[in-house]
Amino acid sequence: MIRSRSWAASSNSSRFAADPAFRLDAESLAGLLKPERFVGRAPAQVDEFLAEHVRPWLTIHPPSLPDEEAQV
Repeated sequence: MIRSRSWAASSNSSRFAADPAFRLDAESLAGLLKPERFVGRAPAQVDEFLAEHVRPWLTIHPPSLPDEEAQV
């Protein structure tokens, strides 16, 4: 299903780029449709969560590593 939608989006973007009414070439249209342009604040929210919750927790509870490698 994802592939078919991806193909449809690709097909539509080719048609839009070819349509003179849009006044965008394929490269410009591809730049506008990059998925990373649509993630909103997610990267900043991850950084904030790590800084406010994970790093402070790790300073209080440092990872404990075994003295020797586990042998199975």
